[in-house]
Amino acid sequence: MNRLRSLFRRFREEKQGAALIEMGIVGPVVAVMFLAMVDVSLWMVAKMSVERAARAGAEYAQANAESFSSTAIQTAVGSAAGSRAYMSTISASPAPTQWYGCPSATSGITTATSSAAVCSTGMTAGTYVTVNAQSTFTFPVPWSGHNNANTITASSTVRTN
Repeated sequence: MNRLRSLFRRFREEKQGAALIEMGIVGPVVAVMFLAMVDVSLWMVAKMSVERAARAGAEYAQANAESFSSTAIQTAVGSAAGSRAYMSTISASPAPTQWYGCPSATSGITTATSSAAVCSTGMTAGTYVTVNAQSTFTFPVPWSGHNNANTITASSTVRTN
């Protein structure tokens, strides 16, 4: 019995190897947290890239307001963001649309029938362009029970006149 007590006392007082055991327990948890952080960070970068592409298309539409060209706006959206290994090419989908509307304090912009329509404020309707952008993001780390491919979308509306 004394031998057993002395053995337990020696194990309790021994410090060598404790750090290795603690690292073996904590290490996998830290590694999973790090990989999750990398995945979320890359998704945020992809989301910002898609939003930047939608804004670039809207800025192009505003700068070239005299001639609406859906194809030219789509090209501006596609060339706005660089390529990334973890996401597909950014596309202007659905295609950019030009429409007429009146500013509204309660609902933002209400749709009008033409640019000659008179708004409730007495002003004529404005011309607006809505640009959409989308891309498919694939998480670099395949998490089980999780959809690894996500579609990221963004939309930007600008008044052109």
